[in-house]
Amino acid sequence: MSQANSVSKYKEILTRYKSYKNILFRGQKNKNWDISCSLARDEGFLNNESTIISEVIAERQSDFANNELPIEYLAKMQHYGLPTRLVDLTISELCALYFAVEDDAEKSDGIVYVFVDGKLYHYNDIEIHALSLLAFNEKSNISELCSKYYKKFDSKIEESEFLDICRGNYIIKPNNIFANDNDRLLIQQGTFLICGNTVSGGKIINSINAIDRNQATETILIPYEYKKSIRDELDSLGISSRTVYPELPTYAEHIKQKFAVGPERKVDCKVMYKIHDVKDISTRSDKRLSISIVLDGKYEIEMIKKAVYDVIEKKMRACSVIWIYVALNDEYLVMSNWILRALWVSDSAVHKPIELKEKESKNISWDFNENFQATQEMLSDAFEDDKYLFVCNLNFYFSIKEEFDILNNYYLQNDISSFVSEICNGTKKIRERYFHMQDLGRSRNPLFDEYLELFQSLISTFDEIASISTRNESLENKDFYLFRYLMSDMTKSIKLIEEQKLNWKNKINVTDSDMATIKYVKKEKIYKFNPTIPINENGLKVDFDLNIIVDDDKKVIIQASTNLFDDAELMISINKNKRLFAQDKVKIENGKFKSAKFTDKGNGYESGDYSLEILLPIASVQPKSFVEKAGIEYENLIGEFVERSGVSPIVKYSKNFKI
Repeated sequence: MSQANSVSKYKEILTRYKSYKNILFRGQKNKNWDISCSLARDEGFLNNESTIISEVIAERQSDFANNELPIEYLAKMQHYGLPTRLVDLTISELCALYFAVEDDAEKSDGIVYVFVDGKLYHYNDIEIHALSLLAFNEKSNISELCSKYYKKFDSKIEESEFLDICRGNYIIKPNNIFANDNDRLLIQQGTFLICGNTVSGGKIINSINAIDRNQATETILIPYEYKKSIRDELDSLGISSRTVYPELPTYAEHIKQKFAVGPERKVDCKVMYKIHDVKDISTRSDKRLSISIVLDGKYEIEMIKKAVYDVIEKKMRACSVIWIYVALNDEYLVMSNWILRALWVSDSAVHKPIELKEKESKNISWDFNENFQATQEMLSDAFEDDKYLFVCNLNFYFSIKEEFDILNNYYLQNDISSFVSEICNGTKKIRERYFHMQDLGRSRNPLFDEYLELFQSLISTFDEIASISTRNESLENKDFYLFRYLMSDMTKSIKLIEEQKLNWKNKINVTDSDMATIKYVKKEKIYKFNPTIPINENGLKVDFDLNIIVDDDKKVIIQASTNLFDDAELMISINKNKRLFAQDKVKIENGKFKSAKFTDKGNGYESGDYSLEILLPIASVQPKSFVEKAGIEYENLIGEFVERSGVSPIVKYSKNFKI
């Protein structure tokens, strides 16, 4: 998932697909909408599909005078906004972007779906004929449907074949037949996906097949905050409602939108936000403030900037440097996921900080986050129920506190030997708790989340003490001084946890029953790659020819030849008993690669069994020259070493050897 805050960023994202021939787009002004045909959006439409078509044709015969094929009738009806089983697509990346940023009273984020190298069907293919004919008829009698198919297209179709076709959805190859008397479709460079029906027990069910959004090769988020500025960019490029929808009523609407001062731009910026935190970060020479604010709703980016100006105006007389961090809502605040940062520096500042990326004037500079929306989408599963968080953190805390009390007793008695021994014996438990507590999640309430940070601080400090104790064979005086500070930090965290514990228990209404029944559940993160581009059956069958060279000093060099395309960047690893011993990054040149000399801290390796792994990481970190040949999903690579699981396809070759 990507994010575009401008036309130029949008085009930049799409450059990774420039080597592909068949690319189709669909823009939607609400990212939460399913990709669905209008017929499926209302039960009444779905139950009366053939009736709607019959009535429209009967009433408007002249409008369909030039149409012959059922798919042509459906295309014309789609143009006029009638409910059909068609879904609009376009080959124009800018038209799709326009549809994603159309004026939106709901203030929703838009999205563009990119479909790469999927199978396309000619409007005269059997699949398109069958599903378009299906729309005109009752679905219950498959035998009658096959008979009508023969009568209409002078070609036989078996019942089993008709049913198989109904199970799918099909993208129609862009063509001019639909645009002959449809200026809008011609201008939008549009085509369609035609939806099939559910098939069960050898019967066609009155239910439209779902369209899986995950089948899009790329999804590009368009934040509401940038829709207006992107619309203005598109207008300068000749893409607007007046060109996309050439009819006069739509052009009139375009003029109104272009010159009207909408209600949002009349909002008083003083009521758009609340100040969450003001920190004094002054230096000896300059009074400095760090201010975080949270917006109370969704606003265009220019309005958000006005809110920042308002904060600066209120604070500028009292200081010489102001940092401002803007969060869209509490969830963004908790994750420190800022839509923008601003820096204001007075002329009188003695030491001026380095300016941010975009300088507006000698006093103000900005850093606009290019991925705030996409980042938050990825972090959305990090949030948990507050009761669950309170109970789980507290239960872990009780066990930590018990062990801390034992350690603190040794520490206060200056019994460092027993202190270290106790830590070393419990290191495994400490580490397990550390990972479990890291896994718990975050609260949507910023203040409660700050309280939970005390638990994280406590276990992190405990883990640091354990790391120092176990990694040093002989502790030095500096380690004992560090223990003192770390134990002091743990004492402070415990004090703060205890002081606020009852208050938060009451605030989020945690009962004794909750304390007894809520249990920690480990999160299982399952990564499953969903291919969106067909695998090339005639692709490159990846192979390696390795030479593992062990010299007299038991140092190792890996030399190899491969049929992988040049410029691929590989990671070579040597392991023993699942422990990484050495690693090197190499590039394929002229079908060959060679590692650096692997050593054990300059010495040769001990005799024994080792394993070698050669890894071709995911395409997103590979040079463009290689990806253009291998494919963005490595669809042009095949064979036993290609793994299409996890986050994204990789190539992995393993071999055991002896020293």
